[in-house]
Amino acid sequence: MSRNIMIISGNGGVGKTTITMGLGISLAKQHQKVLLVDCDFFLNNLNILFGKNNIAFDLCDVLNQRCRISQAIYCHKTIQNLFLLPNIKAKINQNYDETIFGDQLKELFFSFDYILFDCPVAVQKGFFMALGQSSEAICVVTPEESSIIAANKVLSIINSKVNMKIVVNKQKFDLASKNKLLKAWQIENALKLPVVGTVEFCDEISSFFKKQTTKELKNISDEFLLLSQNVLLGQHTVYEPQTGFFNKIKKFFKRR
Repeated sequence: MSRNIMIISGNGGVGKTTITMGLGISLAKQHQKVLLVDCDFFLNNLNILFGKNNIAFDLCDVLNQRCRISQAIYCHKTIQNLFLLPNIKAKINQNYDETIFGDQLKELFFSFDYILFDCPVAVQKGFFMALGQSSEAICVVTPEESSIIAANKVLSIINSKVNMKIVVNKQKFDLASKNKLLKAWQIENALKLPVVGTVEFCDEISSFFKKQTTKELKNISDEFLLLSQNVLLGQHTVYEPQTGFFNKIKKFFKRR
């Protein structure tokens, strides 16, 4: 039976799709069979990070009963155990029957270990479609007060319907060490939920998905690996690197 997890946030731009993709890759590399589902009917771009542009059927075709759900699922070209249900034909104003989604998705519950729903903000239909099929939620926040306030609003909508956890994305550990950004423990206290992952800010994050072995992005890979292990094992260990001048020197020579 699959573990169904919705990836959510209180505001846009925090990196839900990045976290969905990175977590999916890391789980797949640990021999878990993972399906990524794009539930965003407006900013639907999970297929871009997945590297799949040639798509015949997608989630909209499933909801309109033009195909079976199995016909709209695509495997990753290089990563075993990683699959995608894209949503490129979405029309935000179209009415979709959520029961069709639930009925067809049930066919997959015993075919995958994990189903990750990349969700839109809470006021959109894709959010509630995913909520109806999920037992867990990961709320993605950035280490700023505005993101925490927005996260509190979306968490109040979910209430206690699913088991909720937090991932801190776009963290800048050097600024957090100087108290210029929130630390993981401060976010835990503010939201009263466990943080299961922190991912460092990186301008080249898309390169992580294309060139996952590059030394420059090794830390990003480690952060997603730790996140996936926390999800797998129910742990709350977060990535907190050592900062300071001498640690920067050591990090520089380690990458050469």
